[in-house]
This record gives sequence, C-alpha cells and structure tokens, in this order.
Amino acid sequence: LDPLSYHRNEAEFSVGDLEISYRMHLRAGRALKAIMEGKVPESTRNLAAYRLATILLQKNQAVNALHVMERIKGEIPAGYHHDIAFLRGQIYLATGRFQDAVKMLQDMQSEKKYAGFTSYNLGIAQIQNNEESAGFNTLDKFGELASNDHAVLALKDKANLALAFQYEKKGIAEQAKTYLSRVRLDGPFSNKALLKAGWMHVSL
Repeated sequence: LDPLSYHRNEAEFSVGDLEISYRMHLRAGRALKAIMEGKVPESTRNLAAYRLATILLQKNQAVNALHVMERIKGEIPAGYHHDIAFLRGQIYLATGRFQDAVKMLQDMQSEKKYAGFTSYNLGIAQIQNNEESAGFNTLDKFGELASNDHAVLALKDKANLALAFQYEKKGIAEQAKTYLSRVRLDGPFSNKALLKAGWMHVSL
C-alpha cells in the first residue's frame, strides 16, 4: 500500500551504486546481488550485473566476474554498451581467454571514451595469445599516442617500459634504449626506466 513501494528496487540499486562510489564493496555486492535476483526490469538487472562484475574484477575475482557477466542478456542500459564490452575484454584477459579478449578489444579500437586503454590491453592480449609481432606493434603505436590524460600517459610509460624489457631479453639493446627514452622522467615508472637504462649502459 506504500506509494513508494513501486520504486523499492530502484532505490536499493541506487544504494548499491552509491556504496560502490564510496568503495564500500562488501555492502554494495550484497545490494546488487539482491537486485539481480529480484523482479526488476531487464536493463536494471544487466546494469547491476555490470556493477557487480566490476567489483569482483577489482577484488581479483576474475572468474566470478566472468560468471556474473554471462548473465547479461537482452536490453542493455543506454550509454553502457561500450563500458560492458570493455569490461568483458578485461575479464577475458584476466581469465586467460586471450583470443576472445583480442576480438573484443579490436572491435573497440574506434571508441574514443576508452582511447589508449583498449590499445594497451589489446597489445597485452595479443602477446599472451602468441601474436607477439602484432602485440609489439600495437604497444609501439600506443607508446607514441598523444594524450593529456594522466592515466593514459602512465599506461604509455608502462607500455614503453614493457617493450624495453622484451627487447632487452632478445638482446636488442639499441631498440630497448629507444623505448626507455620514451618514458617520462616525471611519471610513475621513471625510476624503473632509469635503473634499467643504467644497467644496460653497464652491460654495453
């Protein structure tokens, strides 16, 4: 009889969403799981599954995140198609489904919202999928991407550092030095890059 009872499920979902924002993951997980198992619109259930899978992946529970994502069927909430696709790619990568990750991330290369993030993950997925040449090429192009996003810049440094390590293992020091020179001196990977460069000069 309560006139607000019609909105109960939406309210519970909003509570779970707020708990995610404040990193109260345990409580949010319970709230969103309740929504997924309750009588709610399909789009709301799919959004809850996406949120819950995000939490599980952050907690390094990739297999559980994959199971939750497999429950997403039917109507996708407006504006979440690319978010769900990118999360699938990350989960595939984390669970060893590298071929699926490559396919998913390749299809997202033109999506501006995840520019850079898809390239980095795609390069890693290609290398893990025994497509080393393609993976190196993807990371190489990403390493020269122009961006003002601090997160993307950090990933660029990480990609260049990873390439430097790989070429050093192959005994191609000059190529490794090229990638080390791309790493910013004021970035989070500067110390590792400088240390690696120093040891390379010693070995040369």
